[in-house]
Amino acid sequence: MNACSEYRKNSFGLKDIFTRYSNMDLCDLRQGIPYAINKLVPDTSRFPPHLPLGSYKLVLNYYFHTDFQCQMNFYMRFIDKPIDWMKIPLNKRSHEKSH
Repeated sequence: MNACSEYRKNSFGLKDIFTRYSNMDLCDLRQGIPYAINKLVPDTSRFPPHLPLGSYKLVLNYYFHTDFQCQMNFYMRFIDKPIDWMKIPLNKRSHEKSH
């Protein structure tokens, strides 16, 4: 699968999501620019309906021609949308220590 082709076609609304919550064009990343994603809330209504609820990890590897440049790991969780979805409790990240 060509991820940039799917991104440019706005499959699953991903391009809309990144345009709204970040300063990134996933297919045109440039050196020296600080990129950020802030408070991203994906519109899962545009995702395939058969995605089972659960936790997922997405690994993106970036190459320049055949030279590996970087890897990005994304962790996500699909849950049933509660009545008041704005009050979903945040999970502690696995790398954060309890005090």
